[in-house]
Amino acid sequence: MFRILREKNNNKNVIAPEMPLIVILSDDTIIESDSVTSLTASILGSEYVNLCNEDKCLIRIKAARRESMAALEFGINSVITDGKEIIKNNYAADPGDEDYLNDITIENLVKIRIDNEKDFILSLVKLGSIKLLERVDSNIFLNKKMSSKNSKNEYTEVLAD
Repeated sequence: MFRILREKNNNKNVIAPEMPLIVILSDDTIIESDSVTSLTASILGSEYVNLCNEDKCLIRIKAARRESMAALEFGINSVITDGKEIIKNNYAADPGDEDYLNDITIENLVKIRIDNEKDFILSLVKLGSIKLLERVDSNIFLNKKMSSKNSKNEYTEVLAD
């Protein structure tokens, strides 16, 4: 389940978070979520939750391609991978064309992982497409729970490696 806490360009009617995950989108929309799947759905569309795993992967690939193209505007080179091999982005070149291979030889590539939801979300964080916060009493993305008197109201930013 996810819930919009603040919509873009609307500083009125801001809702206090209750769930362990908060994502801040590039348009400053703030959304909270109770799981990685619903967090992914909050970014990719609510219909994502009801798809089979193969279709979910295809939706992540399409989103990764959009994010990869958007990152180029900021001079960030990226590559889409399933964790084992690179998924080609360069539609303009034939597979035998030298330009087809050039997209994987650029140094300092940000890898956008699409093989699972958690790695996909962390890839978007690393790319700078989203900001991710996790409540300190949760361990969905954070390696360990952090104790705090106000843990239900305290969040920390999740950083990608």
